[in-house]
Amino acid sequence: MRIGFLLGGFTGIGGIARVTNIILKDFSDNSDHELFTITFVKDGKNQNYEIPDNVYRFHLFDRPLSMSKAILLKGAIKKLKNIIKVNNLDVIVAAGALYFPLARLAVRRTNCRFIAWEHINPHTVSDYRFQAWGRKNARKASHSIVISKTGYDYYRDNLKIDKSKLSLIYNPIDPKIDMNKMYNAESKQIISVGRLSYQKNFQSAIRIAAQVFAKRPDWTWHIYGEGEEREQIIQLINDLNLQDKVILKGSVKNLYELYGNYSFLVMTSRYEGFPMSLLEAGASGLPLVSFDIQTGPNEIIEDGKTGYLIEEKNEELMVNRIITLIDSENLRNFMSENVKKSMSRFSIKTIRKQWFAMLK
Repeated sequence: MRIGFLLGGFTGIGGIARVTNIILKDFSDNSDHELFTITFVKDGKNQNYEIPDNVYRFHLFDRPLSMSKAILLKGAIKKLKNIIKVNNLDVIVAAGALYFPLARLAVRRTNCRFIAWEHINPHTVSDYRFQAWGRKNARKASHSIVISKTGYDYYRDNLKIDKSKLSLIYNPIDPKIDMNKMYNAESKQIISVGRLSYQKNFQSAIRIAAQVFAKRPDWTWHIYGEGEEREQIIQLINDLNLQDKVILKGSVKNLYELYGNYSFLVMTSRYEGFPMSLLEAGASGLPLVSFDIQTGPNEIIEDGKTGYLIEEKNEELMVNRIITLIDSENLRNFMSENVKKSMSRFSIKTIRKQWFAMLK
């Protein structure tokens, strides 16, 4: 098959670009499918992901612009349709609801099929204008892929998509992660990963850290990521006198190698699609602590066995669970062994089989 992936681009560090890149690399190595990427905007010099050489690459626009302007004034539908026709694409996978309308309209009067690939909690409708309407275009897709059980229920019950046209396929673990690396139970460092944004809710993490370190001052907490709330987070760290305890490490390209320096991962997000940081840390053998938000964590973490699920917004309980982990090296080792075993269902081999079955 000739398969195109439509997405924003590979310059950012978001989950869509990362997961699409993992899928592209695996498909290029393990199938005869011809692969194409069509990015909404041309990737610049700051591209974060290396695309395999045998993947054909196209873009619709040289500079960023709104989706409404692209469709109504700049001929986005015609541009995409032309790429589909010239390259005789069999399937176009729209990665994210923002691109569902564009893909749906572009495949009209072609032999190409449109697959809607949801990447976040579909109850989310506030990321951009007309998000709910964009998602409804999945009703016209040949097939829809969701990445969580909540997403599956929403597409089946709210969008009324028949189960024969709907697949639950989890995000895969990047095979670059060394799952055989020894767990460092003696580490006294906590890690969190994510964009410094409202979604990731790092202000909650800072408040929790203040309570934890008041009782266990020999530990530290490192946060990896950049974002629009950086200055607010720094201000809160300063206000709580945590300058030497909570360290913002910025964005790094060798994160997979760094997981081994940490004792466990904490996630305080308000919402997620299917959190890659939990998969990556779990594959690296780190126990996982997370608020039990609507999508993601409760499909990855088995409470008390591979980590802890905390009632959403219950910071006091999260403080208590973190201190429990800090105080027991045996518990950390127990959870580390279990979390690695639990990650096989997210292996790229497992996910590849599900994708190929769906495409067939």
